[in-house]
Formats: sequence, C-alpha cells, structure tokens
Amino acid sequence: MSDVRETTWSHIQGEVTGTLYTAENKWINKIYKWKQQYPDQVDIKHINEDKSIVVHIPAKWFKVSPTKRVSEKNKIAAKERMKNIQASRKSNKDNNDNSEDDDDDEDDDDEYYA
Repeated sequence: MSDVRETTWSHIQGEVTGTLYTAENKWINKIYKWKQQYPDQVDIKHINEDKSIVVHIPAKWFKVSPTKRVSEKNKIAAKERMKNIQASRKSNKDNNDNSEDDDDDEDDDDEYYA
C-alpha cells in the first residue's frame, strides 16, 4: 500500500470552521474550485510535496449521508425516462437544424416588421 489516499475531517463542536486534510484528487480539485468561488471562506493552510492539502472550511459544508438505495423497478423507470429525454433532445436538435435551412431568405422578415 504505497499509494494511500486519505481524507480526514476534524471539527470542534461550536467552532465555525473545521479542518479538512486530503490526498484524494477529487477533493483537492474541489478545494481549489471552492477557493476561487469563496476566497473568504476557504483558507488553504498547507500544500504538501505530494500535493495533499490542509484547508479550513465552514463546518456547515461538511455532510455525511448514506448512499441512496434505489429499487430495481425505479432504476428501470429512470432509464426509460432518460431514454425519452435523450430522444426528445435529439428530435428537437434535428428539427432546429432543419428549420435553419428554411430561413435562408431573411429579407422577407424585414417587410413584416417595417
């Protein structure tokens, strides 16, 4: 286990911020994004040679929740909804592409609005 990627959270009850340490790229990338979006709320304390990072962030941002359980029936229904959405988007795109070809003569519109 030479490439351990750890994330830890430390918070003292009643404190406004907590300390996040991470060596996981997904969290490191989020921290840098948050720093750009919320420079006053994200305080990068240290960046290690291995790119792991220690940062203070608002404690309210930290949330632990279990993975959502989805029944097989709901998974199938969601797949069908997504297929219908994708088909509808493709149809709309095809219709828009075709309608752009019909708009070659824009001078006719000028007479209507004149």
